[in-house]
Amino acid sequence: EGKICTFGCAAGFTGGGNLTCTSAGTWDGGGSCTVLDCGPANPPSAVSATPLCPSGTTYGQICSFDCAAGYPGGGNLTCTASGAWVQSGCCSQGVCGSDVHCPLGYGVAHPSTRCCSATCTLDECCQPLYSWATVVPIATPSGAYSRTEHC
Repeated sequence: EGKICTFGCAAGFTGGGNLTCTSAGTWDGGGSCTVLDCGPANPPSAVSATPLCPSGTTYGQICSFDCAAGYPGGGNLTCTASGAWVQSGCCSQGVCGSDVHCPLGYGVAHPSTRCCSATCTLDECCQPLYSWATVVPIATPSGAYSRTEHC
């Protein structure tokens, strides 16, 4: 009797409360947990319309987005326990350049691969499971050196 139980809420929820043990052996008091709302989903640039959020914008919900004409792709935004949106997928804005060369054993550059930004990163252009490692000087036929990126 008289003992107080304080509780918090699980990840993705806000609130909490206190319960007091009564002389009748029951709990009195209260509190509540409310699911966290991430607010409006902010899509990446080149999106054709507001993301579709059929189940709302609260923790665990997923919103989808389509890309504007000329920007292939699409994806999702997921509301996380921290209240932030996490993006998967993108609207392609660039193409990997033909100057990306991956040495044998380090993946294959895909010069026609579309990437998520106007200036593609080497990580986007390398074969999956490989990432950009270094910039290596390469001798050109004229004897000059050029910098070539490798996966």
